[in-house]
Amino acid sequence: MLLAGFVLGLILCYRFAIAGTITYYREYKDQKQLMEQQAHIPQLMRELMLRDRELNSALGNYNVAGDASFQSDLLERINSWCNRYKLAITGVDQPHHFTTAEHQVLTYTFTLQGSFAGSLQLISHLENNPALGYVKHVDFEKKRNYKSGTDYLITSIMLEKQTGKGNRDNQNKTP
Repeated sequence: MLLAGFVLGLILCYRFAIAGTITYYREYKDQKQLMEQQAHIPQLMRELMLRDRELNSALGNYNVAGDASFQSDLLERINSWCNRYKLAITGVDQPHHFTTAEHQVLTYTFTLQGSFAGSLQLISHLENNPALGYVKHVDFEKKRNYKSGTDYLITSIMLEKQTGKGNRDNQNKTP
């Protein structure tokens, strides 16, 4: 009976004390391994950001983005903003090229139809994103549809993008 009580005591100790300890120890090892794996992530992020900056500077030196890709990117962004602010693109003109010894200036002109507030929000997005260029001219024109008797607003925007040497202050100089 003493031997049976001793075996029963060992089983109860294992069941309530030792088994829980082993479970917690396994959980601890899994969490520690996970923490060690996550410890390398900030270092990896720093290396990736450094590579990204190096690649951007190298690509910027070679001016890899051509006119067509820039124009399609510009139109894609404007189209997404137009969808957001309930505007419609009614016209896109061919870019106007102007070249000097220091740089080349491209002027993109497009017209929108929609509300005044939506047009202002789109212009704000363009002004706050200097990678797309600089807003040089904005023209608002109120027109009337005589068939339906309604008024609508036409907004013309001229966006200027400068490539090559020089800065924004040199844009107003004539050749």
